[in-house]
Amino acid sequence: MFGFGKKEDKAPEKRLAELQRKKDWAGVSRTYYEVGVAAMDAGDLHKAQRWLQRADTIYSADDNIYDKVGEKLMDGCSDRIGRLEDEDGLAGQNIPGVVDLIVFEKYRRKKIATMLLDAAENIAKQHCNKIYLDVCLNSDYGPAQRFYIKRGYIPDGKGVYYKEKVCETDAVCRNDDELTLCLAKEL
Repeated sequence: MFGFGKKEDKAPEKRLAELQRKKDWAGVSRTYYEVGVAAMDAGDLHKAQRWLQRADTIYSADDNIYDKVGEKLMDGCSDRIGRLEDEDGLAGQNIPGVVDLIVFEKYRRKKIATMLLDAAENIAKQHCNKIYLDVCLNSDYGPAQRFYIKRGYIPDGKGVYYKEKVCETDAVCRNDDELTLCLAKEL
């Protein structure tokens, strides 16, 4: 078949960019969930956890998004996150990590990120003397990068990561949400 009238299935990165541009947060959450499920099915548990946590963060942040996403997706996401948290070694070295810290634009500059990170650090301190997080490197994340540095987070010393792997010297990568720097903090 030629597929006339069928909507072309875009790559998740392109879909996400389009949904973010449109501020379709329910669509962003659904796409994060789909990417997380695909990663989990492929056995990439760290990537699966990150994308599923992102989906959870988005749909939990606003009642309107929560209602649009639907109970089936939310239950599936919660179930998968629970199974991943039961797996050993997801944080690499059993160091607690912040998967995503997202504050919607209309709620920024109200110390919400500070309160959330304070809470995460206090919980982590009960289990370990260190915490880590990944921050994206594109300019959209400049405020987050400065925030984490002011909070005492420093690079882990391995360089940048692309799609969960350390970029080797002269490696080709794309400056998207998969290009990150791992930051750690002693508690």
